[in-house]
Amino acid sequence: MVIDQGMTDRYLSIIKEIGTSVRLTDSHVHPFDVLYDGGSYCANPSCAGVYSDGNACYVPPTSGPVLLEAPAEPPAQAPRDLVKRMMMLTMRRLYVHTGPQCWTAHAEMAGIGRLALLPVAQPGKTAEARMAEMVNMFGDDPRFLFGYCLPNTLEPEQVETDIRQAAVNYGIRILKVHPNLSGHLLTSAEGRNRLNALLHASRSTCLPVILHGGPSPSIEDPLASAQGELENLARLDLGGTDQPVVIAHAGGFGLCAEEFQCRVLPQLQNLMSRFDHLLVDTSALSADVLDRLLDHVAPTRILFGSDAFYEPSWKAAVKLYWVLEKKFSRPEQVFAQIAGENPEKLFGKEV
Repeated sequence: MVIDQGMTDRYLSIIKEIGTSVRLTDSHVHPFDVLYDGGSYCANPSCAGVYSDGNACYVPPTSGPVLLEAPAEPPAQAPRDLVKRMMMLTMRRLYVHTGPQCWTAHAEMAGIGRLALLPVAQPGKTAEARMAEMVNMFGDDPRFLFGYCLPNTLEPEQVETDIRQAAVNYGIRILKVHPNLSGHLLTSAEGRNRLNALLHASRSTCLPVILHGGPSPSIEDPLASAQGELENLARLDLGGTDQPVVIAHAGGFGLCAEEFQCRVLPQLQNLMSRFDHLLVDTSALSADVLDRLLDHVAPTRILFGSDAFYEPSWKAAVKLYWVLEKKFSRPEQVFAQIAGENPEKLFGKEV
């Protein structure tokens, strides 16, 4: 099903009005492609605040129809190397431009006033180069909050020192962990000990944590692709911090509604009943998964996230509002809570 242009514009108008009374935050965006991390950016000479990978002209975004279902998977018989090449081309097109002008142009279409930028460290590497690049691009604009992604290169006893240094160097406000893409093996004691050290450092540094939740179908290594599944996240010392811990994608990245209902929701409800400081975000979820999530998790424990640029902030906002309008008599109040009040509690404190 598709929300047509007229309905999209109606929803954007409503959401922008909500944004005049509460600051709306997209709590989950990636300033650079995290799958292949291949972009090489220079300041665009034709447009201030835009950084481009190559010579492509920057064209500001416009609204359009919004697809409610997850994108179709490539045919099972398609050659793996062809699928990978097509994916790489798609990611390069999505991330041919970045920088504050690109992000605010998308966000302002839905009245979103703040974005949490979450770079991802690649396996065996730190995210230092991308962190420095992010600060150079976005550092003068208070609408952007910086996340720091823990690499898999550290011993547990090095983790807190590393985080404190990142706070000094980059002004980080969030600790981000992507077990699948960064190579944290939660099925091993070494991987769990490293992330437990991060959770303990979260307490001492007063920084919230965002954990990728769910498999990553695009990763070829089946062991790596499954590290973010909830049964693995549940093996962490989630009580080791008193700061908010957000399970991104509500633990259901890459899953259909039926899989989410059967595989994820029982574990998610169990974890959230045990740990009051656990929340989820809505990033990269289809409308039918959002519908089931809202049947079982209170809006007070949900944050709005888009996973942009994989899905632009304004599209994710429209999709969420469409689901809320079906389920609640006052959808504007619920949207204000999920995208406004909840992230304000998480990120609104001064540092």
